[in-house]
Amino acid sequence: YSVCPFVMAKRFYQASAPGRICLVGEHCDYAKGMSIALPLSQKVTIKGIQRQDHLVSFVSSLDDAFYRLDLSLDHLSFGDHLLRYSGAAVQVLREKGYTINGADIFITSDLPLKKGLSSSAAVTVATIKIFSDMYSLGLLPEEIAELAYIAEHDILVSVDGKEEFTKRVNEDFSFTKVFNEGYHTIKAEILV
Repeated sequence: YSVCPFVMAKRFYQASAPGRICLVGEHCDYAKGMSIALPLSQKVTIKGIQRQDHLVSFVSSLDDAFYRLDLSLDHLSFGDHLLRYSGAAVQVLREKGYTINGADIFITSDLPLKKGLSSSAAVTVATIKIFSDMYSLGLLPEEIAELAYIAEHDILVSVDGKEEFTKRVNEDFSFTKVFNEGYHTIKAEILV
């Protein structure tokens, strides 16, 4: 039988990030606009241990199902896997020159996924935070937030329609938002 690596670890790390709800300005932050957002008590929690190799293994029990994503730091590839936000977080750290090694990471959440409560942002932030702690990167909260933004908006492509939203707002003041039932388009006109 195999032993859980967390039992054998000399030290394990933990990070969490809350979901959020926007009172005003939903999706405006993607276009660098202003919004009023409040943190929720529901959060994403990540526990992890260091590895001495270049493998990052993410395991999650999100949405009452188990998911696993194994990434080599030498060749990051995560496609549209459910755990791609954690993969993008690792990629942004590597691209920005931070030195990290492998890790075994376990992700849990009491935050509902795909309900507009920023679960993807919470996963991204918590992943960056745990790597900062594990490998003594000393990232400040503002730096973690900026790296999470880059991971979601520069590394991941067309996630839940948010990039399409930003692109269309910048082009012609209209936007398309993805709902579970399909696409709904709203045109906004500027009155002069």
